[in-house]
Amino acid sequence: MARFTLSKLYLLPLLCTPLLATAQFNQCDIDAPAAVYGAQTWLEMGHPLNMTIERLGRLPDSAGAKLIALAYQGWQQGKAEQQINTDVTALCKTFTADALLADVIESPWPALRTVCGDASENLVTVLNDAGGVNASAASVLFYLKGEEPAPNLLPLAEQAVALKQQNSADMQILERLYTSCAAKTDAYKLALGKEMYVE
Repeated sequence: MARFTLSKLYLLPLLCTPLLATAQFNQCDIDAPAAVYGAQTWLEMGHPLNMTIERLGRLPDSAGAKLIALAYQGWQQGKAEQQINTDVTALCKTFTADALLADVIESPWPALRTVCGDASENLVTVLNDAGGVNASAASVLFYLKGEEPAPNLLPLAEQAVALKQQNSADMQILERLYTSCAAKTDAYKLALGKEMYVE
């Protein structure tokens, strides 16, 4: 049986050097697959790009949002997974780690980051449950809130009903509702959050 002696200890750093070099952290090893598979998942669930970006925790126009947009477009165009991965990874490598992490926050995410997606998704789901093209904004709100007043949610419910009556697809309705909500002030979003979330 061979024995390990202190005289051979000088070899240890040489043996570990390749391991340390290959273990170097790269933010793209996380962000590229997250964008590729996150975009695929939310697209398959019928979410538009703007909501997909929000659902994956990124702000519009951020580096992470650009990765998601590229992946989302790749999936929409029917590209192969390998090609989407290659494209997204190449784009990711053009950003610094600081740029990739600039809009990342720990949970819980604040209402300003989630309320438009949650409101849009809930309204479309309830709109379909409440009768689709035959539903009214009042019935949609009743499904969501019961007798509780929701003055900030009402315009979005009215918009959802109008779009459904025009035979818009659910993804189009989601995109329009989300875009409309996202364009509103922070004060509106906070008030909407109080109507949407139990505190």
